[in-house]
Amino acid sequence: MVGVFRLKSIRKLDINNCIWGIEASRILGISKPTFDKRILMGRYDIRCQRRPKGFVYSIFDVFKVAHPTLNNRQIEELIMNYRIKLAAKRKTNKKRGG
Repeated sequence: MVGVFRLKSIRKLDINNCIWGIEASRILGISKPTFDKRILMGRYDIRCQRRPKGFVYSIFDVFKVAHPTLNNRQIEELIMNYRIKLAAKRKTNKKRGG
């Protein structure tokens, strides 16, 4: 019998609070194929939305899976620090020409 996989999705997920699967897998510290497999198995409770180039996932849900003991405010602070660190990294790479 073929299993039916259901992804937890909502109609309109804010694009500013979404990340691609590869970034989500890096946050969780696993490979992209492992992330995809665990999503399909239903191991992670992460909201997603289908886009023309693939699925995007809620950054809040990804951090909630990565840090289950933290409360919502601490997770929001982690996300803010993550985005600041990522922006600084992109800025230095731009200065170097790559």
